[in-house]
Amino acid sequence: MATSKEKCCSKEIFTRVFVLRSLVAISFVVAAALVGVFNYSMQSKNESNFATSQYNSVSAHAIQSMRGRFTRMNQGTRSMAKLYRHAFPNITSWPEVALAGFFDIAPEMQELSSLQNIVFSPLVEISKQASFENFMYTFFASEPSYPPFAGYTPAGPGIWALDQSKTNLMDMFYHDTTGNVYTYNTSYNSSFLQPPFQMSLLDASTIPTLAYNAHSNAVFGPQTDTILDCVKNSPDASYARENCTYLADVQPVYGELSILATSDSDLLSVLSFIHQPIVLDVDTADGVKGETVGFLGGAMRWDTLLEHTVPSYVSAIDVVITTSTTSFTYRMDHGEPKLIGLGDHHDTHYDNYARTIDLIEGMRLFTDTAYSLALYPRKQF
Repeated sequence: MATSKEKCCSKEIFTRVFVLRSLVAISFVVAAALVGVFNYSMQSKNESNFATSQYNSVSAHAIQSMRGRFTRMNQGTRSMAKLYRHAFPNITSWPEVALAGFFDIAPEMQELSSLQNIVFSPLVEISKQASFENFMYTFFASEPSYPPFAGYTPAGPGIWALDQSKTNLMDMFYHDTTGNVYTYNTSYNSSFLQPPFQMSLLDASTIPTLAYNAHSNAVFGPQTDTILDCVKNSPDASYARENCTYLADVQPVYGELSILATSDSDLLSVLSFIHQPIVLDVDTADGVKGETVGFLGGAMRWDTLLEHTVPSYVSAIDVVITTSTTSFTYRMDHGEPKLIGLGDHHDTHYDNYARTIDLIEGMRLFTDTAYSLALYPRKQF
């Protein structure tokens, strides 16, 4: 039998073994926990680094793409204006001109320039209105791209405008035979009419604007005046053609027919307009000067501009466009832009990840507004 001394030693040895085994077990648990924490930390860091790297790559590509699209937009309208100028160099031909092959050329130029629509509007002096209207409706009837009764309104045929003082929609339309402007102050009052005549996109939203005197509109008229002033103050036609392209501030689109819709309607999209004057060389007592005979306009729809700027697998990137007067936000969802609304709606927690670009820096145009674009990731990225 074991003595009491032996029993005591055995118990002490057992206790020591138990403690040592416990310490070893605890050390393994602690080591495993530390390894797990380290691995998780490294994995999280790697995932964060990968996400940051991917965002930097995607945003850099998007910014480069938008820069190229803005440049091509400018080049596209310039090229179309040149076609009219070279096709009809004699000022006596104007305003009764129609570019042959327009519906073959313009849609492709529209696609290349990332524009929604390309619109040609001649400058029609009041004294030439009746003759031009006969020419216009003869052309509409002979061109298969135009639907029946193109250029007709409740007021009948003819270049038309809207009387906003009327409450009944049908009563607003009138045949504009004077060029009088009632909606804003202009130094070109009763001087001319500016009807959209040839346009690359003919659909439910654009066909109703055919033959509309855009100069009577409080949005488009002042833009026309700015261009005319630029051409008039240019030393010669070449200077005007190079420097009088005008990029207007953004225009929210409420309702399908924007010239009739108000801000009470749903916000459908946001547009910007670029206008290129068609300037001919005219001999004057002071030498060869430039004279504006028409306008080549491009409508930029921002969701069209932003399409395919990021890959289809990319979501959760906010795109904020800011001008001198407003801002608006799109969210990229699987590569497609979704309009969030007017204002800057990006997540401010990610301000440090902003990637910005001045969209008009270095471009040959003039404007009354700034245009900047900023990209921000969201948490889901």
